[in-house]
Amino acid sequence: MAAVKDYYKVLGLPPSATDEDIKKAYRTLAKQYHPDTHPNDATAADKFADINEANTILSDAQARAVYDARLKKSAESGGRQRRYQAAGTGATAAASSAARGQGAYQAQATYVSFGNRESDAQINAYIKYQVQAAAERAYKSGYNRGVAEMRAAAEKSVGGLNAQIKALAEDRAKRKAQLVELERDRRELENELFGRDRELTLEKLRVSELETQLAAERSAAGGSTSDKLGEVNAELREMLDGANGRVRRAEADKSELQKRVKTLQAENAELLAQLDELRRSASQRDAYAAQLQTPIAPSERNIAEYAKKIKSDVKSSLPTLFAALGVTAWATDAEIKAGYAKIAERYKADAQKLARARNAYATLTDAGKRAAYLKTIGLTDERIKKERETAAACAHLLDEYRARRGGDEFWTYYDELTACALAGDPEAQNDIGELYYDGDELERDTDFAVFWFKEAVKQKHPDAMYNLGVCYVNGEGVEKNNSVGLGYIRQAALRG
Repeated sequence: MAAVKDYYKVLGLPPSATDEDIKKAYRTLAKQYHPDTHPNDATAADKFADINEANTILSDAQARAVYDARLKKSAESGGRQRRYQAAGTGATAAASSAARGQGAYQAQATYVSFGNRESDAQINAYIKYQVQAAAERAYKSGYNRGVAEMRAAAEKSVGGLNAQIKALAEDRAKRKAQLVELERDRRELENELFGRDRELTLEKLRVSELETQLAAERSAAGGSTSDKLGEVNAELREMLDGANGRVRRAEADKSELQKRVKTLQAENAELLAQLDELRRSASQRDAYAAQLQTPIAPSERNIAEYAKKIKSDVKSSLPTLFAALGVTAWATDAEIKAGYAKIAERYKADAQKLARARNAYATLTDAGKRAAYLKTIGLTDERIKKERETAAACAHLLDEYRARRGGDEFWTYYDELTACALAGDPEAQNDIGELYYDGDELERDTDFAVFWFKEAVKQKHPDAMYNLGVCYVNGEGVEKNNSVGLGYIRQAALRG
């Protein structure tokens, strides 16, 4: 009888181990040698497969009984028993092979000794479990290796794509600055053209007046050719010629200005088209990079849903008194107190924001006033309690999301920015809108970016006007509308 693999040694247990001991050892070792913690490590993958195989056999009472008997016989015989191959006895040798990583897994052959043969049922049960264990090991080993290879390739490809996206973002920023400059130049030329039009009109009026005056002088003289009349006519003719010359020069200048304006408009349109292409290219790369990632786990789907919920909470909290303190409607008493302290310190020189924060704090810290106010906005203590419990239960999702997206320094800045944006600071609202629009540290969300740009535009913030105009021109986060978009960009140029 061939030597039987000692599954107890694989799990680090004695043969007398209980079912609970086996379960505990399996969990510990599976966690220790899991392929996710040892990517591209064939030895760890083999060890993990052995651990799974041992658990499959030892955790099943019937399979373990057959295995214990075989292990005992193997130890007694020293692995030197003869293979039983007599025909018609009902006992057969069974072997099963399955692909496992780069090699092949050979299932152990079943051996039976003379004079101490197990029953056919025991042999068949053992064969069944050995084949199942081999198939499971082969599948898990191949799957784990495939996942590791795919993850490595994805990380390499995503790294390159991120570098390209960063370069595109830098180029986009340069083109954005060029676009602002061109808009400023075009506006100056249009103003100058308007002035030339006005000057040309005045000159034409003067020419008309001179011609009328000359005709009147001639009529009054009755066609006389006296020296005095000649002098008057000569003087008027000189004035008329001078006025006509100025008119011609003004018309030439106007024509030149019109050509320059058309050139700038064409360059402006070309830059807008290039910006649109850059954003489309970056969006395609983002999508491709996402496709290269490993399949999304349920926890990641939960993270994405919770991130959406947080954005929704911020939107719904903005028109409430909670926003004046830089917190959402589900904030605890401690968070409300801390939020007021930060807002009061930051806007101590802004009388309007400071007064708003004080009034909000006075209302939300007074039980009676708070209850009355919550009623006016349709909130109940039960709803707030439920939302706080949800936030506590999902805290690990938020931590995981933040760990993947940026360091502690960035998230400290982001939290302060969000608090100021809620409190009504247009600069902070525009900044957080840009964070979501650019999608560098945060997941790109043009809808949420437009939400913050619009809030800042309400306070006539020029950068937010420009950003919102670009969103309309490109149809990002809003329905595409060139007229509206260019209108916002012009307003930004005038206020900038």
